[in-house]
Amino acid sequence: MPYPDEDLEITAAAAFGADLTADPDTWEWTDLSDRVLADSQLNISCGLVVGQGNRRTASCTGLRLLNDDGWLTHDHPVSPWWPYVDQGTPLRVSIRTDSSTWIGDTFTRNVASGWGVADTGNSWIGSTGFSVNGTTGLATHSAVNTIRGIRVNRPHRDIDVTVTFSVPAVAAGASVMVGPMLRGGPSSTDYVWPLLDLSTAGQVRLALWTNVASSVTQAVAPIATGLTYAGGTLLRMRVEYIGRRLRAKVWLAAGSEPGAWALDTTVTHQAGGDTYFGIFSWLRFGNTNTLPYVISVDNLTVQQPRYPRVEGYIADVRNRFVPAADGATHSVAEIDISGVGGRLERKTADPLSPQRRSMEKFLDPAPVDYWPLEDKKASLSAAHAYPGGTPMTVSGVVQFEVDLGVTDDVLLSRYGSKALCSVATGGKLTAPTSLAGAVGPWCVSITTDVFARLVPSTTEIRIAEWTTPGSAIGRWALVCTATGHAVRAYATDGTVTEVAVAAENFAVTISYDVTAQQNGGNIDVTLRYNGGVFATGSIAGVCAQPTRVTINPDMRNTTLATTVAGLRFTVGHLAVRDVASPALPAYTATAAAVASYQGWAREAVHERVGRLAGVEENLPFRLLATPDASSLVLLNTQQEGGTVDLVEAAAEADSGSLLLEEEFGYVFLPRSARLNAPVDLTVDMTTYARSQSTEPGDVLQPRLGARGPNYWTVERRDGSQAVAAADQALRDRRGTVPDKVTLDLLRDSDCGPHAQWRTHITAGGTGPNYPGMSIELHANPGLIDDYLLCRIGSRVQRLNQPTIAGLDTIDQVVDGMSEQIVSRQAGGPAWTATFDTSPASVWQPGVWDGPGLLWTSDRTELAAGVTTTATSWSIDSNGDPWTTGAVSLRAQVGREEVLITNITGAGSSWTFTVVRSVNTVVTAHSAGEALTLLDTGFWAL
Repeated sequence: MPYPDEDLEITAAAAFGADLTADPDTWEWTDLSDRVLADSQLNISCGLVVGQGNRRTASCTGLRLLNDDGWLTHDHPVSPWWPYVDQGTPLRVSIRTDSSTWIGDTFTRNVASGWGVADTGNSWIGSTGFSVNGTTGLATHSAVNTIRGIRVNRPHRDIDVTVTFSVPAVAAGASVMVGPMLRGGPSSTDYVWPLLDLSTAGQVRLALWTNVASSVTQAVAPIATGLTYAGGTLLRMRVEYIGRRLRAKVWLAAGSEPGAWALDTTVTHQAGGDTYFGIFSWLRFGNTNTLPYVISVDNLTVQQPRYPRVEGYIADVRNRFVPAADGATHSVAEIDISGVGGRLERKTADPLSPQRRSMEKFLDPAPVDYWPLEDKKASLSAAHAYPGGTPMTVSGVVQFEVDLGVTDDVLLSRYGSKALCSVATGGKLTAPTSLAGAVGPWCVSITTDVFARLVPSTTEIRIAEWTTPGSAIGRWALVCTATGHAVRAYATDGTVTEVAVAAENFAVTISYDVTAQQNGGNIDVTLRYNGGVFATGSIAGVCAQPTRVTINPDMRNTTLATTVAGLRFTVGHLAVRDVASPALPAYTATAAAVASYQGWAREAVHERVGRLAGVEENLPFRLLATPDASSLVLLNTQQEGGTVDLVEAAAEADSGSLLLEEEFGYVFLPRSARLNAPVDLTVDMTTYARSQSTEPGDVLQPRLGARGPNYWTVERRDGSQAVAAADQALRDRRGTVPDKVTLDLLRDSDCGPHAQWRTHITAGGTGPNYPGMSIELHANPGLIDDYLLCRIGSRVQRLNQPTIAGLDTIDQVVDGMSEQIVSRQAGGPAWTATFDTSPASVWQPGVWDGPGLLWTSDRTELAAGVTTTATSWSIDSNGDPWTTGAVSLRAQVGREEVLITNITGAGSSWTFTVVRSVNTVVTAHSAGEALTLLDTGFWAL
């Protein structure tokens, strides 16, 4: 029976020895569910990194696992999971309210028309083209461009489906599609259809279609899975659909289920009714297969999905050993779980420059060797970036951390780096590489500012040289000439060849890449400036990889130059790779191409968060919604820092986005996705049940909001600032509460809108907060499904409040949430969720030219006094125009709220027809009292 008649099904799984840089879906999971003790009492808190309120780390305590075999004893050498019963091991705890099979069918019957009655569940509805042959269900297509559909009455929203399909032959002419129909409406004109798209080339692909009011639309184009099929190939498909997130995978039925989901998407369509589950197939127009074409269906299982309540990492393992009378010892492992923040650097992480971070972390593969050359001024060698790497030795005079006479911010925006070193006085740097000189491709990269044209008596400056022994070409060099740049090859027989020559020359800092790879009997060479190809060439020979690199091998002195540009010879970010691809981290972002050598300037907030967390640190990361293009916040140069600080700084710059600890990493909800959001959970107080575990006063506890900032200063890092303040009347009443934030905004002009918006969300909400909004789910099981989709940022409403509360509907957003699950053995069943909430009104801006957009006049007042019974009011707007005719507008006069139902008049004189006692307050009013609308629009950031 479902919860609360039976306890929740609690399952636990650990990924012992998982590669934490890989996708969690690829981790190998060990099911620990049979060890979960019935007296476990789970206390779970959601993790908030950036958002409304203080930072909180995700956590779960109270998980008790049986450990009589000692396998969960920390550092027990006999355990098959040794040494991973330790901090940092991924652990997931999930729940289900119903562990039964909703629909199960092995089709071991014979039905001539239709599919009869499922082994578990209801009768199949539909007969045309369907039959059962004793081993499988059949869907027969006797004509091209036909859709066959059969259904079961099974109301559902969230669902987990596993089913096997096969077709008689590879599709010819056009593809064949088959898959489960989900959330079907009563009329079969509304449903979501994830499916196998079986191509004419024998490829197995996954796709998604939706049907809305008989309009069938492809929502996700076919995705290749790497599988192929033939006639009779058994394909196993699994689909999980929870809320708006749909995931699907497919594998050969003879094999094992893969961990990774091949399709992972958000479905905006919500089907009408959610009444039916079905199986649909489509022989598409243009198909030329021999008819009839019979699709087989088998081994169907439909059930409630498991809902992860915490996906984190072991924070602590406490083993308890209890001697028994028989001499045996019983053991319990009590395990605490924390979010990803529990295993990331927290204190003294090296504050890496954007260029260095990206060279080490963004590139795939990373350089084999990398010398940032960002060493401090008194350095006597140049450190290797990797543990155990060989530093570069210095010959002559090398000036580290050279002052170029420009601010640090300009340095960052130019090439994303700390100050580099100078070899202008003839210094030289050299070091061996980690490569063995084997045959293979390579890339040598360096950032430099040198201009041979302006150095007297100089025709060329060899910027760097690298040796390739064991090849007919023993050395290579990157040369700055009086006319441009060249890649030079030095053969062992003394021949010198300019392999790639570029006429361009620049008196600024540039990132250069030289790549080489074998092409038949030749070596193809490419020279790039800041990622762009400027020269290519080819030379006969065998491409061998570098074993040593040297900067300024000729110890060229440029101090005779008479200009600053000619004097400079700075170098940095020397990298060697064993692939023929450039070592310049860059990509095409939403707003513009961005690159590490520019400090990732002009990068959008969500893209920087995703790059830092998901790409550079390989942390699990998911963007919960695509931000609205009109509300993108573009960032200035990324500052020096560690992962945690940089990710938080990026998210903070969106002024209202949420960065949460979920799914073993981070999930990010952009600010724009929080605007005018639908209600996720509705609690009707007329039907809300209270168990004996809570006091009546705990059901509703309104409190004044925290004395939040109402006077904001927003400063652009290393730039200007702007100030915004709440209304003077509010500050006169509550006092002025200032606050300041420094953001990595792109322009000084961005500061004003951010200051205004922050003032709005911290001081613009009306009504009380509910920091202890508790919901007893065990007493109100009808709320469970919607609750399971709630997270921090969700919108929650309580309807039909008691009259004494002063308002009928409490509309809030969740700023924090926790839950406690207690089993029967531990004194339950009890499942209580507690929300920390604040008014949702601040997140409901007007939509220009949209329905319900209201702008109020601050000069509208009563032209004459009104009694407690008057419903026709004379209004003076002091020249501001009002809409006329039938309306439905909430307004406030003093303490009384009224509903305006009709407006007549013109100019400054108006007559309002009103409904009284909207908020139970009815008072007389005097001429001159101000009237303001309650649901007016405001500008969102």
